[in-house]
Amino acid sequence: MGSSKAAGACLLLGLLLAAVLGAGNTGKKARDLETAEVSGWVRLVGSGIWPEVVISAADGEWYINRKEQNQFIPLQQRWIRVEGKVDFWEMVLADGASLGKRRILRDIRFLEPALPPP
Repeated sequence: MGSSKAAGACLLLGLLLAAVLGAGNTGKKARDLETAEVSGWVRLVGSGIWPEVVISAADGEWYINRKEQNQFIPLQQRWIRVEGKVDFWEMVLADGASLGKRRILRDIRFLEPALPPP
């Protein structure tokens, strides 16, 4: 009985790690993705173990690739202007229903000037 619980816990942990580490990576090379310019407020969202860094723009939320999030954490609550490659991650519930696609920026570079809206 104890070994089946341990196996179940390991399986659950493995699925969780696969979902977290695989988020925002469709396997496409950066050169194959379209480029977008985004201006907005840097925010930290989520209450889990790994919160997400997003740019709140006029057209919605732009998530930052996990590998690049550290450079945005000191910029929380600041207006920035960046350019990056756009990748998508479709959020799907256990019953197969889609919650839509999350836009994820990667290969990001900062642009100047970064002036907030009037």
